[in-house]
Amino acid sequence: MGNWLKAAAYASDIGITLGDNVMQAKLKDPNWLAQPENKAFTESYLDCSSAWFLFRTPYWVGDALNGLAKIQLSEAEKGLIKARLLALTEDIEIVTEGLKSRLLQRIGAEPTNFTWFYNDLELKMLVTTAKNLKVEAQTIEDMLYIACRNDKPIASAILNEQFADLIAVLERKFPYRFNNLGQFQSFQKDIRIQLDALINSKYSVKIQGSSVRYRFANDVDVAVEVTEAEFRNILVSRYDKRAALSDGTQLTLVNKTDLELTNIAEIINLNPSMYNTQAKDFSRAMRIGKFDSKSGSNIFPKLHEDVTKKILLTYPNTNISNISIQRVNATFDLLPIIKF
Repeated sequence: MGNWLKAAAYASDIGITLGDNVMQAKLKDPNWLAQPENKAFTESYLDCSSAWFLFRTPYWVGDALNGLAKIQLSEAEKGLIKARLLALTEDIEIVTEGLKSRLLQRIGAEPTNFTWFYNDLELKMLVTTAKNLKVEAQTIEDMLYIACRNDKPIASAILNEQFADLIAVLERKFPYRFNNLGQFQSFQKDIRIQLDALINSKYSVKIQGSSVRYRFANDVDVAVEVTEAEFRNILVSRYDKRAALSDGTQLTLVNKTDLELTNIAEIINLNPSMYNTQAKDFSRAMRIGKFDSKSGSNIFPKLHEDVTKKILLTYPNTNISNISIQRVNATFDLLPIIKF
């Protein structure tokens, strides 16, 4: 224990990761440790190597051959190193036990979409890293939940990095795939100008998904949260008389109460073969409280043509290809989120 503590503390103090860069340098140049400028590493070489093998730390700061002693770490990067030290000295069994219990319950409700695959040591290390970086508890839970999706599972090494990347986003105040804060602020202004022309009530824009938490995000995930009345009006305007029975009988949706529209959506869901595609699309959107700008029956055509496409042309680096409309209080808010 003493050697590992010494190794972790040493690595944190002088600004290197746990031994992996030292080992890489020695493999490339057997005389590296004997060089005067690298002599300081000699005493702790074995301790650092042992600590690295113990924790299998995934984090890399840079090529040791560029001079490890000169590398300056951000607070988030330092936090990752300190997390390994904290994991040795702090008992977080109670925290991880409660967290795992909640996650298993959430994942168990959607077994076809989610699978729990972290072992207890991985979970402890992930939680320790996140806590040391001061990631909020609900954000830790939601990020672990997202990481367990069957279609996009996230390995513990990558999730470890995402906790640090999230903190970097919060510190700089703009998501990944934006070039700088100024561009993100311009984006906020431009997308609101476009949305103001389409939405007749109060709304908020949310940036969610990987661009808020991972520097290698493929795109920016944008959602527009509208009032329940606005959401209902969009669906009714689109599907009144378009939604129909299979025999062609049109469904009247105007002047219906929320309860009546909800009941219609449930009836369609229970008897899908009796209704056309438009009716089934209405039912799905009404029940889950969300639809995309590129949905099958093009629920809100101007959203895709007047907003999504124009924003992508102005900000091609964001790779935005779809914007979703969500009803307020729907169950889609998985942290982290940037809202404006």
